[in-house]
Amino acid sequence: MEIKKIKEHDGYYKVSLTNGEEIKLLPEVVRKYDLTEGKEITPELLSEIKRSELYEEARRYLLRIFEYRPYTESEVKQKLERRGIDPEIIKQLITQFKQSGLIDDYKFAKDWIETRGFRFGVYRLRSELLRKGVAPEIIDKALTDAEIPDPYELARRLAMRRLKQLPASLPTDKKARRLMAFLARRGINYETIVEVIKEVLSK
Repeated sequence: MEIKKIKEHDGYYKVSLTNGEEIKLLPEVVRKYDLTEGKEITPELLSEIKRSELYEEARRYLLRIFEYRPYTESEVKQKLERRGIDPEIIKQLITQFKQSGLIDDYKFAKDWIETRGFRFGVYRLRSELLRKGVAPEIIDKALTDAEIPDPYELARRLAMRRLKQLPASLPTDKKARRLMAFLARRGINYETIVEVIKEVLSK
């Protein structure tokens, strides 16, 4: 079996084989295997070329999505799985992207914590990162290293801001319940919530 014709079209190459098969390949794959008209293609080589094409398509997809925001290793794995990518190719791509630094769960977690740590408490931040597939030990290290406000001061600032939004005529017990629900949603731990509410309502 040989390559009968190669034609460039819309960023790809259409490769026609003498067995009647036609495949669409990225320029990187064509260059990698030095594909030219008349080149002999064994069934083994054809299988390898097709696998290389799948790899390059998946790699291009990841590069595109990483232009918009970083992703955790787990998120990348899930995205590729949903596209039906072969598990071995997924493993190879994740290894490559980790080596290049594009996938870095520690950096992702630390940046996430420092970006959102001025609005949300540790409980919520931890829960969000766990949902994104970051390992607990990585989250712990990122929480230790990240620059975030003191938990009590954060809770106090959030409570004061929320209190100003509540009607002045609202009974104290209802204010306390609303503040408690608000701070809990923000990921503040229960003990801190109780102390903060006691302080802000005493003024």
